[in-house]
Amino acid sequence: MGHTQPGDMSLTAGTFSINEVFRDRPVTGEGWACRAGYRRGLWNCMAISPASSSNLEWMARLLLPGNGDATTTLMHEVEERLTAVRQARTVPLFHPFLFGSPYAAPASASFFGVQSWHDRTDLLQAMVEGMVFNHRMHVSALCQTGPVARVGISGGGSGQPAIAQLFADVLDRPVDVSSVREAGALGAALTGAVAVGMQPDLERAVAGLNVLLRTYDPQPAQVAAYDGIYHRYVELAQAMCPFWRALYDTSPPAPSHPEAVSGAHPALHLRAHHATAMGGIPS
Repeated sequence: MGHTQPGDMSLTAGTFSINEVFRDRPVTGEGWACRAGYRRGLWNCMAISPASSSNLEWMARLLLPGNGDATTTLMHEVEERLTAVRQARTVPLFHPFLFGSPYAAPASASFFGVQSWHDRTDLLQAMVEGMVFNHRMHVSALCQTGPVARVGISGGGSGQPAIAQLFADVLDRPVDVSSVREAGALGAALTGAVAVGMQPDLERAVAGLNVLLRTYDPQPAQVAAYDGIYHRYVELAQAMCPFWRALYDTSPPAPSHPEAVSGAHPALHLRAHHATAMGGIPS
């Protein structure tokens, strides 16, 4: 990505949601790991979870097994919808926790708000948006470590204009996309060039390259729409935390107290239980 300086943030939307920012000193916290950077005086703060584009691969295998052309067509349809005004069509919310999550609880993936009129493209769009929302959670944590000078994204279809623009709108930040298809391979080659003396250091090796393909600026209307959806995404995840562990629990439920449910509709009892679990009072 050409990132070598404190404040440079790199996002990789691959099998894992990898989010990193360089700092000139170690900054520790609960929402990220901090380790030595590639040179003295540089530190790398990283927030990672296995909840990125691997969700899309799972969905493609499920909906269109063995049909690569159909999958490509479906992704084109998703990209076309992403370019439309977000409020124009109701799309479900998706938590991309098929393989893991940023939460300590044993989270699982979920669709919310699915209706009969939704189609495969809606579900895949919800997955793409959920993947980017997960990146935003990590980015929000990393922003606590200090100012961010620039953001670059790679992997996970980020080279597609509609998805790159989605990152800019959800993060409400300009994002850079590299012209290099395999950014990790280029980084390894540059490191090798420094190791054998072809380049004096990585900073000057990177300075000799022009890897910036395009910068995507956030669109105010889309930013406002996605900000509201993102906060619902987070609220739903927090509401689900007390129930994730019990979803696959096959042990018999504990006997309930008759006085707790006597004369009450089951839905009201569930609502009261949920409010207690979340520390609130049911209205």
